[in-house]
Amino acid sequence: MNEQPPRLTGRPSGEADWQEEDESLSVLDDVSDLIQHVAPDGSLRHVNRAWREALGYVAADLPRLNLQDIIHSASRPQSRYMFQRLPDGARQTHVEAMLIAKDGRAVAVEGQSRGVFRDGRHVSTRSILRDVTKRQRAEAALVESVEKYGRLVESLPDVVWSSDQNGELVFISPNIEKIIGYTPREMYAPGGALWFGRMHSEDVKHARAAYEALFERGAKFDVEYRIRRKDGEWIWLHDRAVATYEEHGKTYTTGLSTDITERKRIEAELLANTTLQRVILESANYSIISTDRDGVIRTFNTAAERWLGYTAAEVIGRHTSALFHDPDEVVRRAGELTEELGRPIQPGLEIFKAKAELRQLDEREWTYVRKDGTRFPARVSITPLRDAAGEITGYLGIASDITELKRAEEALRDLSLTDDLTGLRNRRGFIALAEQQLKFARAPRRAQPLLLLYADMDGLKQINDRFGHHVGSQALIETGRIIRQVCRETDIVARIGGDEFAVLVVDAAAHSADSLFERLQQNVRDFNAQGGQPYTLGVSLGTARIEADSTATIEELLAQADEAMYEHKRRKKNHDD
Repeated sequence: MNEQPPRLTGRPSGEADWQEEDESLSVLDDVSDLIQHVAPDGSLRHVNRAWREALGYVAADLPRLNLQDIIHSASRPQSRYMFQRLPDGARQTHVEAMLIAKDGRAVAVEGQSRGVFRDGRHVSTRSILRDVTKRQRAEAALVESVEKYGRLVESLPDVVWSSDQNGELVFISPNIEKIIGYTPREMYAPGGALWFGRMHSEDVKHARAAYEALFERGAKFDVEYRIRRKDGEWIWLHDRAVATYEEHGKTYTTGLSTDITERKRIEAELLANTTLQRVILESANYSIISTDRDGVIRTFNTAAERWLGYTAAEVIGRHTSALFHDPDEVVRRAGELTEELGRPIQPGLEIFKAKAELRQLDEREWTYVRKDGTRFPARVSITPLRDAAGEITGYLGIASDITELKRAEEALRDLSLTDDLTGLRNRRGFIALAEQQLKFARAPRRAQPLLLLYADMDGLKQINDRFGHHVGSQALIETGRIIRQVCRETDIVARIGGDEFAVLVVDAAAHSADSLFERLQQNVRDFNAQGGQPYTLGVSLGTARIEADSTATIEELLAQADEAMYEHKRRKKNHDD
């Protein structure tokens, strides 16, 4: 497996031919591709500037180089095979190989190699190559990210799906088969036949309208519907999605789907069987609260007691909206319903019964407030209770604790906003949070100054080259940790590039820049003084102060702080020189 192209000495015959080839190849010195011209003995006859820069060699190195010097051991069998084929008449062959740079780096290349023949004699091999090292690293990182996302999706109890504007699925998690009996492959059938096509006829219109509103107006997609399983059984699903995104010129959305058949069964039995109602009320893992027409609490089950911290005796006879709901949420909901229904809706009981009285689904997320003041997110469904004549006698609220669901949704969002190496925010996460903070700081009557710090870790390339990338990665982790130590919890800290970090200091005082500089540099000195690592950390710093009347964007402020950082780096270099 370690056989190599033969190393021979002496210049091959046809000195005039070589002179002619060298002169013709010299015109290719400025092209961006890597061009090499190799003699049958493996000696390098000519390489262009791009080749030399990619592998770190200079022209004076070439007379001493042979092809076997720069071919990685993993690529030598292919090299030997190519050298065997070309003299046998193979005029051109595809090349994928790993070369060794002068500093020992592995450089991945791909391209074409072509044999040059004169009078039927193989006189040289000419190769046009591209450096694909960065692309291969990016592909490996992408594979790792996709695998991580896949593991997260597979761990969720709900179904994760993605579909286009027409409702055709492009992704659905494997657990869909457990819920409706169809495999993901079957669900990908074109035309949406296994989604809208198997939905109950009474639910299709409402579901389609909500789905179209998501794409047309950005309205939240939140529907419950019946769908027929593969075995013919009808079940209830609850689907929700909050945003759309563009990819390759098409619009998509990603959402979650939950099997709520059991909850619907409980609701139906509660309304149909008074005798069974009490048993279910006390055993169901849902908060179940019923009121009279005026919103006065009449029943309060065991789950409601456990979740909200009140006993039934404490709340029966009182109004529910004043007890369990965030007052600000109640006001916001009144405004939403006023706009949606086209008539004034007052904060209070009316917001809970307005849609139910119109026989419309009223299910949404609320923040429940416990007796001790703590809060948790709940999914609440409001249903009117009617007598034999169809008159409303009260209202039934069934709620589920969605804390774990919210954590899962947050984990999905964080996956794209966090730097895997340091655990800090990545560039995307930093920009998103910083833009929000900037709007808040510039709000009327706020006038809050901010400070943007830009930090560049010194000497990462030298650490990588001398000790290896695993040591360089550890140095980046330590740098991120040191920066995080000098910041407050409210500050936004991120790794925004390979060796670059940024901090948005919230509510910055006039002396914050100098104070932050000194604390950070002192922590770096303390770290280096501890020893135990083969390298010495250093950081170059720059800041941009953001006054409330500033109109600069985050990207513009980053550029300002970046320029200040490079000035700091130049001053340090001049001082060291």
